[in-house]
Amino acid sequence: MAVVELKLRSKCGGASRSICMDAQEMNELKEQAFSHICKTAEEMADGKEIKRITYVDDEGDHCTLSAPSIPDALKFCENGALDLIVELKDAAIVFAPPPREAPAAPVEQNNEAVVETAWVPVDATV
Repeated sequence: MAVVELKLRSKCGGASRSICMDAQEMNELKEQAFSHICKTAEEMADGKEIKRITYVDDEGDHCTLSAPSIPDALKFCENGALDLIVELKDAAIVFAPPPREAPAAPVEQNNEAVVETAWVPVDATV
């Protein structure tokens, strides 16, 4: 196998880093390869906590990178490079159900009873 360039970039823009690793060694030494990728991401994050590292599969889904997923991630290299997205932990808006009160009254819609409920955003740290 060949050497793969791993291009790590921050999801929110800004910082980026590239490292090169042997694909065969990554497959054989998954834990060590993942540890090295995480260490590089932590250096790039400049003290901020990392939420996850992802890669994009052939269906456009963002898949979380882990030691066991390295062989899968390597399948999505293009021109000898694999793009990895580093997501940082930060304050986020979490959607929580409304407080338990009396049930909402049904609303007629197209001759069907529909119960309207709302989701209330709550500030929280993840």
